[in-house]
Amino acid sequence: MRKITWVLLILLGLIVLGVFLYRYPISSNFIQGLVKKEFKKKGVIVNLGRLYLYVFPLRLEGKGEFFWDGNYLKAQKIVVAPKVFPLLKGKVVIKRIECEGFEISEELREGKKVPLFYPEEGIFKDGKVSLRINKALIEVKILEGFFRKKGQSVLFFDIQGIRPQGRIKLKLEKVNGKYLLSVGANEIRVQEIKEIWEEIFPESPIPKFLEGGKFQEIFLQYGPFEKGEEFDSKKLKLRGLFKEGGVLLTSGVAFTGIEGELDIKDDLLTIKAKRAFLEEASFRGVLFKLPLKGNGREFYLQTEIEASAQVLVKYLPLFLPQKGLRKFLNQYEDPKGEIRGSLKLENAKIEALIDHFELKVTHKGFRFPFLLTGNGELKDESLKISLKGETQGVRFERGTFSVSFKDGRGEASLKDGLLEVALLKDFLPFKDMGGEIRFKSLEASFSLSPFRLYDYSLKGEPHLRVAFPEVCVISIKKGILTVSPKELRFYGNEIESEGVWGRVSGLLDLEEGKIKKGFLEGEIKFEEKGKRLLSSLFGPQIPSVSFPNSFKGKVQFQDEIFQIQGGLDFVNGIKADLLAKKEGERVVVEKFKINSPEKEALLRGDFDPWPSLKAISFKGKLEKELEELTGIKGGIKGDFQLDLKGKTFNGWAELKDVSLLELLDFPLKIHQISLRAEGKSFLELYGDGKFKDQGFQGGGRVSFLGNQVYLDLKLKGESLDLTKLDEVLKGKGEARVRGSIFIELKEAFYKELCLKEVEAAVKLSGDEGWRVFLNKGGLCGIQLEGFYQEKKGKKNFEFQLSSTESSFKDVFSCLGVKEFLLDGNFLFEGIIKAQGSKEPLWEESEGSVYLYSSTGRIYKFTLLSKLFALLNLTEILRGKMPDLLGKGFSYDKLEAFGKVKNGVLDLEEFVIEGPSLKLFGKGKIELRSGEMDLLVIAAPLRTIDLLLSKIPLLGYLITGKKALLAFPFSVKGHYKDPKFTPFPPQLLGGGILAFVERLFQLPLKVVEPLIGQ
Repeated sequence: MRKITWVLLILLGLIVLGVFLYRYPISSNFIQGLVKKEFKKKGVIVNLGRLYLYVFPLRLEGKGEFFWDGNYLKAQKIVVAPKVFPLLKGKVVIKRIECEGFEISEELREGKKVPLFYPEEGIFKDGKVSLRINKALIEVKILEGFFRKKGQSVLFFDIQGIRPQGRIKLKLEKVNGKYLLSVGANEIRVQEIKEIWEEIFPESPIPKFLEGGKFQEIFLQYGPFEKGEEFDSKKLKLRGLFKEGGVLLTSGVAFTGIEGELDIKDDLLTIKAKRAFLEEASFRGVLFKLPLKGNGREFYLQTEIEASAQVLVKYLPLFLPQKGLRKFLNQYEDPKGEIRGSLKLENAKIEALIDHFELKVTHKGFRFPFLLTGNGELKDESLKISLKGETQGVRFERGTFSVSFKDGRGEASLKDGLLEVALLKDFLPFKDMGGEIRFKSLEASFSLSPFRLYDYSLKGEPHLRVAFPEVCVISIKKGILTVSPKELRFYGNEIESEGVWGRVSGLLDLEEGKIKKGFLEGEIKFEEKGKRLLSSLFGPQIPSVSFPNSFKGKVQFQDEIFQIQGGLDFVNGIKADLLAKKEGERVVVEKFKINSPEKEALLRGDFDPWPSLKAISFKGKLEKELEELTGIKGGIKGDFQLDLKGKTFNGWAELKDVSLLELLDFPLKIHQISLRAEGKSFLELYGDGKFKDQGFQGGGRVSFLGNQVYLDLKLKGESLDLTKLDEVLKGKGEARVRGSIFIELKEAFYKELCLKEVEAAVKLSGDEGWRVFLNKGGLCGIQLEGFYQEKKGKKNFEFQLSSTESSFKDVFSCLGVKEFLLDGNFLFEGIIKAQGSKEPLWEESEGSVYLYSSTGRIYKFTLLSKLFALLNLTEILRGKMPDLLGKGFSYDKLEAFGKVKNGVLDLEEFVIEGPSLKLFGKGKIELRSGEMDLLVIAAPLRTIDLLLSKIPLLGYLITGKKALLAFPFSVKGHYKDPKFTPFPPQLLGGGILAFVERLFQLPLKVVEPLIGQ
């Protein structure tokens, strides 16, 4: 029993000692010295801080630094686990090292030994490693890692890269006694790998070929190597998954968007890509090999390709060495289209199987585009194409086109099939045209030296379509058509279009693909729709004239000069002989002689630029013919010459039932008018007609001086809508009309207003503006005099208004005012001036108004109705005020005076005197909105005796029992619904009270209304 007790006590003591040693480690300088000595034997210098010995488990823990071969390791926490039995003998054998919060700097250089020292086991956490290989600096963060001597996996690290950025796995293996270092990473930018690679291997050509993108996965391997062996860059291998990267060849060819595998081994760059791009060209199933020690021009490429025409023209000379190829391709402008097939390129030898191509190119010499579609094969410097169809340019169906190049010379041939050659605007003298020449069973051959096309000639029965955009399409059939670089010849060809048909012959001379001169002659018949063709010959704008049923004659042209001569047949037996010339934008009609069964006339004209009329001469008489040819109803006869540039009229003319709305876009219809002048700058005219459907009569003089037209007219009419006159006076374009028009009207309307017995003068100032002087006019019984003017974007007016014995009832009814109903006559005077850019009355205006009425009765006046309603509620006047809706309110005097400023009426005095009430008011009224801000003093004709009888207490406060009671109110709001508020008497100024007492001729006692419940 005692033995057991001692054993338990000893065991308990050992446990307590162990806990103590675990809890409180022992500092041991002796063991620290053994550790330094052991590392020194391995070539490692150790600077340790204070180490602590932990017995359970046995380990040394502290912080320190390790240095070897210029490299170092610094750690905030180091744990060294020695073997137990050697330690009992005074030796330290390191079994395991653990580092946390550490920093490692290591350097690898060409020709130096690979630093490799580690104990049996090692564990690392949360550290930073800087690895310099030659000039490259690689920085990473060690998340966690381990190493050990036993087993195949010697070393493994999980790393977060700083340079390069990305997640990295590092592994060191021992295979057959040698070591193999493997590094794997994800999402590493190629630019970073490229920079590091250049720093490691400055002479390596690999970075020169790689451009952009990133490695989704990359695997770097070094080895195998032995411990202590010198670093050898040839043992490095690289492979990875390439994404959105590029390869740049020394020839300037840059492949982009590469997605696939990249492998560098034995100085050979190999790329196996799912896809790649060369500008707009896309590649699939790419196998690319490039020797890294070559000149960069020798490589192997095998791929499926879809390329645009631009890419094909740009890069084909880089792959094919034929002399003159680049110069030949540069003759084609703006190539468009695509090619699809497979390509095999080895050095400068190219083979291609073309599944489908569609190319559109325009040759600088011919100026019309070729659109080629089909398939073919390129092999041994020979191209064979089977064409399937085309929409423009040269169309060759169901045949074969071959091109071969040997010894620097080329040959091209067309066999079988159907050929169609398109014509564009530079091939014929018409703007914006297109079409095709079609030949059957044509065979032709061309020589190329090396790529220059020799003379050619095509001849046969044509099927030609000429398209005029937005006008028509003309087809040319039968006859003979010859096409060569120097001429285009027609002979007996039938033409047909929508509304046009006939037969023509002619010759067009060509120079550098453009027509320099030529002629066409024959007979053409027109339907109504055929006028669109004639319109296209003279330009997009043409007056509204009738076109003939047929034309027989000749058309000649040279450069920009165009001449037409021949006979025209119109409807209803009307014929005409025409001779006209067009040069640039000018059209001169030298002769247009009209003949009909009843009338004839000779017309000449000068249009510069077309269709603006510069001068015209006329001799003869036209009635129905005028409408048939121009669409203008009416008749004209005379013998005159009109020079619109010199502004002169010589001769005479008579117009009858002519509407100028269709001719000049002026709303004037002439019943009958005579014009006469003798080569001077003015003409006299008299007649009658309609303006905007309003009848008038009169006449005067129209004068011309330079660019100005002066009018001096006197007109009389029944009525006129002034809003329509305003539209005309504003004018269109660059009008230069000056002068005056005096108008007498029985009625003139402006919007909803009607002026009676109007006399006005309109002054026109060309583009500067116009002014209307109103000399006389009545508006609902109120006379108006003044003017209205618009000049250079500014508007101003000044009117005087007056009325002597007008009736309220008549005026309000005429004006359409329903808010007021008064019976009585009044006197009114006023003046208003205003100016502005849009609405002068509200912008800048001033004026004054005066109103006086001696007797009358008010039946409807919202302000007065509300005032009476309020006074009827007071204790003093309850039920004593009149009802306007019944008998109304009679007055003996109604007088008002005010001034207008910028659309606001400042009412200085407003007085109503009646048998039961005297009323005074003043304030402001916003004329545009109808808002009021008034002070109203109401004085019912009741003396203070009545007030004293109602409220005896006031007898002690007020003397003068014959004074009038006065009730002040503040009135605000819209005139249709004013708001009354009792106004404190003490706020009234003495001047107002004195003025009102003089006005009413009785003393006032102002009290605040006492309104009952």
